Amino acid sequence: MVPSGCYESCRIFNISLQMTYKIGSAIIRFPLPGATMFPEEKLQCEVAIMRYISDQTSIPVPFIYHWGSKESCPLEFGPFIIMEYIEHDSSMYDLLNTLGCPDDARGRLNPDIDEDNLGALYRELASVLLELSKPSFSQIGFLGQIDDFTWEVTSRPPSGVNELIRVGSLPQSSLPSYETIFDSMSSYFEFLAELHIAHRKNQRNDAIESADDCRRKFVARHLFRKLAHERKLTERWEPFDKGSFKIWCDDFRPANVLVNDAKKIVGIMDLEFTYAAPIEFTYASP
Repeated sequence: MVPSGCYESCRIFNISLQMTYKIGSAIIRFPLPGATMFPEEKLQCEVAIMRYISDQTSIPVPFIYHWGSKESCPLEFGPFIIMEYIEHDSSMYDLLNTLGCPDDARGRLNPDIDEDNLGALYRELASVLLELSKPSFSQIGFLGQIDDFTWEVTSRPPSGVNELIRVGSLPQSSLPSYETIFDSMSSYFEFLAELHIAHRKNQRNDAIESADDCRRKFVARHLFRKLAHERKLTERWEPFDKGSFKIWCDDFRPANVLVNDAKKIVGIMDLEFTYAAPIEFTYASP
């Protein structure tokens, strides 16, 4: 089957092609070279979480037709996903954004938006957040699909490490191994504290503005580590220190929410950094 048309869109972490056939459309997506530090890991975890959400919740996500590693791609462009193209009218970002706001500018909530429409859109988003808060896991990390009906936490959580390495000069040797997962909220925060200190040590000189700025950032990270070691950061959530842990997507935002002309959600996109995280992340206000 030869595509009758396609277009390319380049997002922060991915390159996507929509292929239009006589009987429908599909999306093939590759991690963007240079933007994704762990393309195989990212894609494998994204496939697992999309299939989990599709199977275990009512949240609409694209159906995955096929996926594979760089070696299984005919021209070895990189690991890839071929997924369903979801028909939609616009994104929730477009409905909320100020009219005429330039594409390259940060979105601003339209001050003239109808209150009823705003409430309806927020309720749609809230319904997805509530649905994500239902599943529970006993460990913190990325999900892996064990068999057709079983998913478990199998690998390290993202923890923002992609950007720390890509633009923050953090060496990959500072990261835990791929198989590292966390059994408690307190141990995860202690890991994050050490990661932030390692990041500070490896940042380039132009990451600070002055000696005072450097001192403030140094002190802040060591205070964070002190609070983490003393479990001051988690004492409010002590009953949940060892679980349960909830699905958390730190990239869940209006631009990744597809809606139809009735302003109903028809698809959620870009779930690659979604993982089982401390319950505090889910229960904090958006």
